[in-house]
Amino acid sequence: MNPLLFSAIALVKGWTRLYTIGMDPVSRNRRRAEVESDLWEFHEDARRHRASPEGIAIHMFIRLVAGIPCDLLWRFEDERDRATISRRSTWMTAGAIGAAFGIAALWAFFTFSSLATKVNAVFERRDGRGAQAN
Repeated sequence: MNPLLFSAIALVKGWTRLYTIGMDPVSRNRRRAEVESDLWEFHEDARRHRASPEGIAIHMFIRLVAGIPCDLLWRFEDERDRATISRRSTWMTAGAIGAAFGIAALWAFFTFSSLATKVNAVFERRDGRGAQAN
């Protein structure tokens, strides 16, 4: 492989590793695989069109430099989306737990009030008050 092309590919891969350090492993590995695939597809397509290795390398360098702001924005958005999802899932979990406690409290209230009514009726019959009311 041409040294210039080899350097361009190594630089792109190195930059990708640098800006994905510390990310969630799934996102990090997916992004690295996307870039790897893009490099391979671009190289193969350019080679099939008989582009010179130097031309391919220069194009990769230009894409690298021009793409740095987009890469950083992608990283920022990925982390923001992950934080939003985490925050949203926390609130959804809290809401579900709150709803479950609310339903359990209503169930307990109606169960115990029904039970209290039945117990009251038994005591009233035993005391003879139930017969007088009828």
